[in-house]
Amino acid sequence: AFAVGLIYVSYAYSGWNAAAYVAGEVRDPGRHMPIALGAGTLIVTVLYLGVNTVFLGAAPAQEIASAAERVGAVAATHAFGELGGRILSGLIALGLVSMVGAMVMTGPRIYEAMGRDYRAIRWLARRHDHGGPVIAIALQSLLAIVMMLTSGFEALVSYVGFTLSLFAALTVAGVFVLRAREPALARPYRTWGHPFTTLAFIALMGWMTLHAVQQRPVIVAVGALTVLMGWAAYLTARRFGR
Repeated sequence: AFAVGLIYVSYAYSGWNAAAYVAGEVRDPGRHMPIALGAGTLIVTVLYLGVNTVFLGAAPAQEIASAAERVGAVAATHAFGELGGRILSGLIALGLVSMVGAMVMTGPRIYEAMGRDYRAIRWLARRHDHGGPVIAIALQSLLAIVMMLTSGFEALVSYVGFTLSLFAALTVAGVFVLRAREPALARPYRTWGHPFTTLAFIALMGWMTLHAVQQRPVIVAVGALTVLMGWAAYLTARRFGR
């Protein structure tokens, strides 16, 4: 249960690395990206620990555990009454709107970069005049709407959290691959504590994923199918060349 719970925690922390999505549009990324990622991690950590400390102190743990997505409202109701719970729920809703805006700004940049790399999906890199990647934004919005209409809250968070954890592990493992394939590549930023920190991260993500398979087999199967579909699309794009 603790391992699976960490998937939700890692999902809550998602956003600390969002600056990397727009690295291609940052001046001097070798200098500014480590600062942005370090500051982002610190801010998210302080906010996460602070919010959870308040929640656990405001309401009984058993009630918090059974509240699912209503944890904030339950804690605020205990602390400030019924009106306080409604006000906090509204603030959380506004916060989610701002998060959607941030993901719309950053997420499609990944599709755009893929479109620039591979001829078969060049259409993903198409931009509006003086604007962002419109087709990539529309695609991400469509996928998000489909997921919301076909799944409940807990299942959706488990699905997204599992796939994020899997790709986080694969991305970090890519450090070993890149250093083996391109040892002479310029590296303005080097991984602190490598290879120990890198291996520890991969091991932790593997442990979480293994227990997720045992406790959420159907959701993990859907997540694995999504990854396989993406892999198939990638291989197809590669076949048509860069």
